[in-house]
Amino acid sequence: MFSLGKPLVNGTLRRKMMLSSVFSLTLILLVTLGTYFYVFYFELKNRYELRVTSLASTAAILIDGQAHDRLRTRADENCAEYREIQKVLQDIQKVNPDITDIYTMRMLGEGEKWEFIVDAKTKAPFHIGDVYDATGQDAIKQAYAYADGIADKRLMIGQWGAGLCGYAPIKNSNGQTVGIVGLHIAAENIFHQERKLALWALAIFVFSLGLTFYTTSKRVKSFTQPLEQMTAGVNRIRMGNYEHRIYIKTGDEFEILGDTLNAANDMMTNYQQMIERDLQNTRMQREKIFHVYRDVIYAVTQGKFNLLNEEEFELLKREGVFQEEVIIAAVTDVNAARELIAAYLEKRGCSQQHLAHIVLSISETVTNVIKHAGYGIMQIRALDHGVRVSVADQGPGMDFDKLPNMIFLQGFSTKVSMGYGFSIIYRFADKIYLSTSERGTSLAMDFLNLMDS
Repeated sequence: MFSLGKPLVNGTLRRKMMLSSVFSLTLILLVTLGTYFYVFYFELKNRYELRVTSLASTAAILIDGQAHDRLRTRADENCAEYREIQKVLQDIQKVNPDITDIYTMRMLGEGEKWEFIVDAKTKAPFHIGDVYDATGQDAIKQAYAYADGIADKRLMIGQWGAGLCGYAPIKNSNGQTVGIVGLHIAAENIFHQERKLALWALAIFVFSLGLTFYTTSKRVKSFTQPLEQMTAGVNRIRMGNYEHRIYIKTGDEFEILGDTLNAANDMMTNYQQMIERDLQNTRMQREKIFHVYRDVIYAVTQGKFNLLNEEEFELLKREGVFQEEVIIAAVTDVNAARELIAAYLEKRGCSQQHLAHIVLSISETVTNVIKHAGYGIMQIRALDHGVRVSVADQGPGMDFDKLPNMIFLQGFSTKVSMGYGFSIIYRFADKIYLSTSERGTSLAMDFLNLMDS
């Protein structure tokens, strides 16, 4: 009834919607998780900064500033004041095992150089007077000014290894800063928390991605299923199932579109049935006209001219014995057809007058094949008392309304007729058989009693 052009690719729209939706949701999910990870990472870092400064501040408060200020030489490491400060540092480290180093220092000069005072380690400790180069370390330089302590802004890699350092000032009874407490938390603990956070983020991402894919697939399927129903329905109608109807109950535009397609199919079905009825009536009328013409022509010509349908002509073509055949496709084939029939008739001992009449009839027939059809086949078959020459072409056929004039009116001619030659054929042939339709015209001529003048 109609064509959709190239066939629809099954699921193309669904795949496009799935990819678009999953891509968009995945991008949103990545941005959201990235933002949360960034926020939580800073929260984690701030928590560790707060912890190291809090621990450093606690240690600084517990240390006697006057006693710390009196520690000047290495020999002072054996005094009670040194041991008391060292014990404070060791107690804090014991309670917080992730502290790898805790110590006190005093600034030398402008702050680029510092000297160690008390170290919590008893094995290979720093000694009073050991110099530490703090070049490039802003936090340790600013520790004197921050009463609440300060921490490095990023993980540092120094002589204590990778980690985070915090500092707090040690003050004497007059409020003067006489040194600082420094401590170092190993990066492994921070990295462990970061890895834990990253694993949680990855797990949430994978779960969310799977959930997104599942829910998106369900939603996209619910959106595209009505469209797939319509596509399948239209294809069934296109294949000839005109009674098929599309039933979609979604309460939205898809339902309206389905009802519209059904209404359009009803209209086209009714239109097709009307056309088929008209064609059937036309065929019946043509059949009636054909039978009337056949009976009238047969009676008027006393059986000489026979109008046949295509099935009847096919049976006629099998009568007799096949002799020769020639294709008519060019002007030069007209002469070839004349020579072929002349040679055959001479073998049969045909009289010269009869031969001339037959050759003229064949010449007129094949000439009109070239003129009006462009292609045809001429065949010679031997009969008991003569010869039958049939010519079939693939032209537009003849107009039944003009057929009597073509046969009986000498000189009558139309574009689709055989013109003047038809009356010549009628004059010289003993029997004529004609079948014509929109698929072409077939003409058979019987020439009998070839030996008679």
